[in-house]
Amino acid sequence: LEFRRVLFRSALDASRAGDTQWEIDIGPIDGLLSKDHEVHFYRIVQEALGNVLRHARSPRAWVSVHRDGGVLRASVKDNGPGLARPGAVVDDTRRGFGLRNMEERAVILGGCLRLVSPPEGGLIVCLEVPIPNPRHGTED
Repeated sequence: LEFRRVLFRSALDASRAGDTQWEIDIGPIDGLLSKDHEVHFYRIVQEALGNVLRHARSPRAWVSVHRDGGVLRASVKDNGPGLARPGAVVDDTRRGFGLRNMEERAVILGGCLRLVSPPEGGLIVCLEVPIPNPRHGTED
């Protein structure tokens, strides 16, 4: 299956699973990562979506996946209570198994994962992964 479609389907499934209203924005991303890397990227996004459903108690959430030059970026954001004081980057003491697994996968991808509690509240999970061949798939 196409990578974009699989990610979109996962986000759509999350949007149907609870009372949270979701906004889904996934750009043209097919062919940017190897199949193995797509699996890791997908699992990170899937865990972030699940965390919103399980923990955020959020009326609204957003998922965005887009190419930005030589980087594939994903963000999953909610407007629930968050994990830390607003504006803080979440420290290691608040990370459970799921978040540690997400971080390990990000390292495998050569990317980074950040959790940010913005001043307005909620939580943003930000994933940035380098695209191995940035000239490939330049439709974005």
